[in-house]
Amino acid sequence: LVEDPSLSEAKFEVTGNAKTKIFSGTLTVPLCTNVCESISPSEYILPARFGSTNHCYKIQVQDSGKLFVSTKDAGCVNYNEGKAYRGAAISAYQGTETGGEAIYVGTWSGSISLKQDPSMSEAKFEVSGSGKTKTFTGTLTVPRCDNDS
Repeated sequence: LVEDPSLSEAKFEVTGNAKTKIFSGTLTVPLCTNVCESISPSEYILPARFGSTNHCYKIQVQDSGKLFVSTKDAGCVNYNEGKAYRGAAISAYQGTETGGEAIYVGTWSGSISLKQDPSMSEAKFEVSGSGKTKTFTGTLTVPRCDNDS
């Protein structure tokens, strides 16, 4: 088994001898997994564009966690300058389903896919949704699912 992040799908190569009926094979996969069933650390404060506006989000993926948004700190500039995060809670974390979908319910409801990408040096958050229905979908991509190990 070999990992190759440049692949978009798995491939299997076989070599052998038809007379002796001995063969060997190599299974090459993009990554053993790019889905996180859990993440550590379990809280991130990251900028993301929602529609045409940059906001600053606090994403908690833990028991009693919440999803916060600061509409007054575009791109988390104030937070990154050392000021306190001042976002409002818009949703409560309900748990993470098999397949790495963190579920949130509240004033805004939706899910955030938890992914890993070892080629990244820092976490990234992308989100979209509907202000009319107050629903969202997002992706939180981290360099490693578990940064504690």
